[in-house]
Amino acid sequence: MSSLEIENIFSEWSSEITNYLSKTNTFCVALFSENRDLLFATPVMNSLFKGDPSSSFINPTFDKLLSLKGDKSLVFNGLLTLGDLTSVNHSIVAYVFIKNKKILVIGGVESEQLFDQYLSMHQLNNQINNLQRELLKEKLILEKTLNQLNEKNNELQLLNASKDKFFSIIGHDLKAPFNSIIGLSDLLLEEINEKNYDEIEHYGELIIKSSNKAMDLL
Repeated sequence: MSSLEIENIFSEWSSEITNYLSKTNTFCVALFSENRDLLFATPVMNSLFKGDPSSSFINPTFDKLLSLKGDKSLVFNGLLTLGDLTSVNHSIVAYVFIKNKKILVIGGVESEQLFDQYLSMHQLNNQINNLQRELLKEKLILEKTLNQLNEKNNELQLLNASKDKFFSIIGHDLKAPFNSIIGLSDLLLEEINEKNYDEIEHYGELIIKSSNKAMDLL
């Protein structure tokens, strides 16, 4: 299709195109005067500007574009970065024209660029999903380990309680034979002092029995 045919189409549909450009969130279009005043911008183009629109041209700058004047109205074709130095910036594939002391910027995102971004997002999403699955698996392992530790801790508490009860019983049962041994030993000393050999033998036998009982208990 020739340039003349395209111009005729645009002329015939000028009102529809104008109405569409005033609302579109797809195409980036901006018109400036040479003294940097913004004359028109589509909504999506306006969203890319930070503060003063002409100062939002980072690479190439607005002044750099003005210096590219030549014989043809098209002075630039390539990636145009818009934004500021303190926030996230955006790049569009742009055509910049200078004519009648006005600067026209037309641009957008090429399909290949969109596909690359989609692929990157898809890969990132897969990585996030894999990470979530790994985290879930690790969480289940940790929960299982924690449950096992709680079970072992409960068992240990029961064992400690049983041990304490067991030693309490043993300690109580050991007191009786040792008390008997101590008491009989005192009586044995008295009988030895009195040289009462029959009682000495009797108390000696009782001490042996109490000692054997204590030994059996141990």
